[in-house]
Amino acid sequence: MKSPAVLNRIAGRFLAGVQCAEVRVATNNFMQPQITNSQPALDSLHVLYRQFADVRNAFEKAHNESKVWPEWREKQVLNFLSVVDTYSHDLEERYVAKRADSLATTLRNLVEISIWIQYCGASEEKAKVFLYDCVRDMRELVEALQKAYQSENGSPEPGLQEVIDDIRTMASREGIPDYDDKYIQVRDAAREIGRASVFNSTYKVCSKLAHPASLMLNVGAEGLLDALFVSGQKLCVLSFNGLLTQIQKSYPTVTYGEGET
Repeated sequence: MKSPAVLNRIAGRFLAGVQCAEVRVATNNFMQPQITNSQPALDSLHVLYRQFADVRNAFEKAHNESKVWPEWREKQVLNFLSVVDTYSHDLEERYVAKRADSLATTLRNLVEISIWIQYCGASEEKAKVFLYDCVRDMRELVEALQKAYQSENGSPEPGLQEVIDDIRTMASREGIPDYDDKYIQVRDAAREIGRASVFNSTYKVCSKLAHPASLMLNVGAEGLLDALFVSGQKLCVLSFNGLLTQIQKSYPTVTYGEGET
């Protein structure tokens, strides 16, 4: 390369082509760029904050009165609501701070949780698969710690081995199926619900921006802040509406106060 100016020109062309832009499907099914306006997305998030609280409170009240869902499913959905609410606040904070890397991480998390919400909402069987994955996650986490300890010290750590053995025993006693299987990966869940293409492309973009890779270290991505923020806001709304639809199928009285997303 003759000069860093060459890289600067390439970077300029790259950013000019993608900054502040989204892709939408026009009525003629042709992909066209759309300039991003972040203010409506910011206003929508502020409404959504209140709606999360409304729905959470209404859902807990309705469930306590009728117990249509088993307790594990109620807790799972409440956890989904809480996490999406947290990520929506993260989204705004990192946008205001102009942190493209952190914003990309939040967007990637929102992509993943939107997949899990739709996956678990598809059937109670899928919701249970995801539920039991937490035990497989525990097993893999402790086994990874044990492997690291043994690599450094030449022998297993007794306390960790006791935890590994206890989790296995408890899983067997509680009838948790496929304990030794690999947990279902989010890309596989996305494929099962027909969102593999969107997940793969969005995940790739977010990973390029979230990690300290060459693009972020040599060029930066502040010009993508608006597009990342608006995409994240749309995922917050998608996740919220998906959860509300699931809840209302069994608890039709659950709703939120005034305001629209």
